[in-house]
Amino acid sequence: MPKFNLMNFCSIKSSFTFKGGFTLIELMIVVSLIGIMSSYALPAYIQGEKKATFRNNVQNIFSLIKQARTYAIASRTSSGAGLVEAIVPSGGYGVFIDKANRKFTLFIDDWNAEKGVRVNPYAIPPISADHIFTAGSDTALQTIALGMKIGEVVQGEITVNLNASNAGNNFNPDIANIIFFPPMAETIINNNTTTVPEYLNLVITLKSLADDNTKKISINKIAGFPVVN
Repeated sequence: MPKFNLMNFCSIKSSFTFKGGFTLIELMIVVSLIGIMSSYALPAYIQGEKKATFRNNVQNIFSLIKQARTYAIASRTSSGAGLVEAIVPSGGYGVFIDKANRKFTLFIDDWNAEKGVRVNPYAIPPISADHIFTAGSDTALQTIALGMKIGEVVQGEITVNLNASNAGNNFNPDIANIIFFPPMAETIINNNTTTVPEYLNLVITLKSLADDNTKKISINKIAGFPVVN
C-alpha cells in the first residue's frame, strides 16, 4: 500500500492555484465602457421623465375641469358660503386659469366681488354669484401649479397659453374662468352669457419643454365637456 506523502500533495495542490483580480488596464476599459453607455442612456432617461411629467400634468388639468363639472352634475353640497347648513352652491363650481402664475384652481363661486358679499340665494333680494374667481374670498378646493416663471425664463415642464376666441366681460387673455352650474352643468366661460358662436369656446394650450409636444384642452360652452387633442 503506497504511503501518503504530504510534500507531494502540497506540490500538486499548488499547481492548481489560480491568481484572481483585474489589471489596471482592464479596470480602465470597464470604467470607460460604463461612461460611454451612461452618456447615451442618461439623456434618454431624463427626456423620457420630462415627457411623462408633461402627460401627467395634462391629465391632472383635464381631470380638474372634469371634477368641477361632475360636482355640478352631482349637486355636491358645501358650507363654503358661510351658511350654517351645507347647501348646493347656487354659483356653481368652477376652474380658474392663471397664466401668469401657471395655476389651475378648482373653486366654489360663492363670493360676489362687485358687491363684496357672500353669495346667498336665500337673502332678500338674493345675492347672486359673479362667475369670477376672487382669490381669498371664493372657496378654493384644489390648486395645481405647473412651475414658476421668473422673468423671461420658464422653469418647469409646461408653458401655458390661453387661446380664447371668447371676448367676455373685461376679458383678460392671461386668465380664464369656467363655471358649471348644478344640476345640469350649464357652462359660463369668462363671465360671458352670450350665444354668439365664436364666444363659446376656450382652448388651453399646454406645451412641453422637453420635445415641443403640444396638447390642447378645449371647453365648449354648449357641451361644457373638456376634450384633449
